[in-house]
Amino acid sequence: MYRPWVVTLCALLVLAGCSAVPGGGGDGDTTETLTPVAVPEAADTPERLAPGLTEAGVTGPLALANAHGAALEDSHRFHSNWTVRHRDGSLYALANQSTVVAPNGFTTRVTVAGRPGFLTTGPRLTADLWSNGSVLAERIERGDGVGYRYLGAATYNAGTGFYTSLRRPKPWRDHYALFAAVETRVVDERAGGPGPARYTVVGTRLRDPTTFGAATDVREPRNVSLRATIDERGVVRSLRLSYAGRLPRGEPVRVSRHIRYTTVGGVGSVDRPPWFDTALNGSRDSRGSIPNP
Repeated sequence: MYRPWVVTLCALLVLAGCSAVPGGGGDGDTTETLTPVAVPEAADTPERLAPGLTEAGVTGPLALANAHGAALEDSHRFHSNWTVRHRDGSLYALANQSTVVAPNGFTTRVTVAGRPGFLTTGPRLTADLWSNGSVLAERIERGDGVGYRYLGAATYNAGTGFYTSLRRPKPWRDHYALFAAVETRVVDERAGGPGPARYTVVGTRLRDPTTFGAATDVREPRNVSLRATIDERGVVRSLRLSYAGRLPRGEPVRVSRHIRYTTVGGVGSVDRPPWFDTALNGSRDSRGSIPNP
């Protein structure tokens, strides 16, 4: 009964924009940096507002993605909501996620519901995950019961498949794909105050439908609306995205997504959950028959 839950989690964490988490502290846990391709500058270069952002909009999506990932480091909180609806407004699928990342580990709660065989294989599912960077414990609750799993260091840090996506997810890659695919412009600036200046960018025109479709898993994307707040460090503090398209099986849908980074820096620690011992004692430390997604 456990197997579909875990395979499901891989899909929902990708779609929900799972945030970066700290690793175990070894050389393999350094943040991977995307390398932008050099682009010749125009004669009249717009003023730079943030890495990859100028008065003309997001002109360097790789630079912005790298800056976002570097600023998050191992201390932030974020929330995301992802909803897919049929043309008539009825729910097709949803995924809500809240994550806290601290120097000593991370916690994540994800709730999903939707059409059987898409995000879930049945009723609403809630998953809680905790890691200290070396081991992982998870608790999954759904209509027919509760399941637990504990992964020791050898399994969790094996370096392949689903659990690597939990150990070292790369949310800035997702930001890169969206900003590379959608043409944007700056519409508002909020300077001054206690924090860094923030800029609002919007976009409704696709300049790369293929990249957008690959990043969002839709075909024939259209009617795109993107609105994001970016601070002068390159942190994408919030992002709202909606678009129409067709799922791989051909169903016409409308998708909406909202991501908010409520805290960047200053997260002291995360506590081990009260169900940790249950997961440790009641679950075998093995991938078992779970395939790589």
